Amino acid sequence: MKTSREAVGGVAEAWQLIGAEMEAQSDVHRAFANSLTEEVVRPLKTFVDKQHRVRKQVEGGVDKTGKKKFLSAEPTGVGRFLLRGYI
Repeated sequence: MKTSREAVGGVAEAWQLIGAEMEAQSDVHRAFANSLTEEVVRPLKTFVDKQHRVRKQVEGGVDKTGKKKFLSAEPTGVGRFLLRGYI
């Protein structure tokens, strides 16, 4: 710490040790966060993006198939009677 570098005595030495320890811990924390980002976050983001694209393609196919079947289906129940003019 800047202020304790020029001071003399036990308290000043304690503050210098605390400052050095905090810097060391922050370096470890920064290195861990960077490796976590590189090894976990980015691969997961890539995986999620790929799965999203695949899901959209599958959903599009399901929607198209569902619309075709719905439009080509013979009306049943009340709908059948309405189309034929019985009701």
